[in-house]
Amino acid sequence: MSKYVPLRDFLLSSCKPHVILTFKEIEDITGNKLPPSASSYRPWWANDKTHTQACNGWLAAGYIVEYVDIERKTVTFVRAKECKRLW
Repeated sequence: MSKYVPLRDFLLSSCKPHVILTFKEIEDITGNKLPPSASSYRPWWANDKTHTQACNGWLAAGYIVEYVDIERKTVTFVRAKECKRLW
């Protein structure tokens, strides 16, 4: 099982069109530390189905990353227009 499945499940349980999470909250949800690249490399958060974190995390829940604030360490997820699996 991918370590990002708990993030998928968290987002699936959300009824909100926008979900803002801190990097720490994501770590708490997944039970794993984010890799250093998540804090310094914005493309790590790309809505790319070839990225494990996206494919098994937010995309699987029908969300996309709208904005990443590296300085504040927050991510804004928005529900995709069609809430379905995107792969």
